[in-house]
Amino acid sequence: MFSVLNTDITFTKESIVTEIELHPDRFSPNVVLRPLYQQCILPNVAYIGGPGELAYWLEYKAMFNHHNIVFPILMSRNFALLNDEKRISKLVN
Repeated sequence: MFSVLNTDITFTKESIVTEIELHPDRFSPNVVLRPLYQQCILPNVAYIGGPGELAYWLEYKAMFNHHNIVFPILMSRNFALLNDEKRISKLVN
């Protein structure tokens, strides 16, 4: 049995499968499936992101393999930190 949080709406497995088949427009991938969905619709050769984003993508490598979807090359975004003498002196002291 499936239920919608904070409502009285419930679904059996059969009724939710029927709902998906009849009205796929009412459903969208959640955050867990978003990378897989994006890669199916608009494939990328590479994904450039920060450390947190790349770690997030690496968690789903097995899911891509399971669904035979090409996993993009992951590339770290370039970082730079510019400091002036005032900020450097605060860090040192």
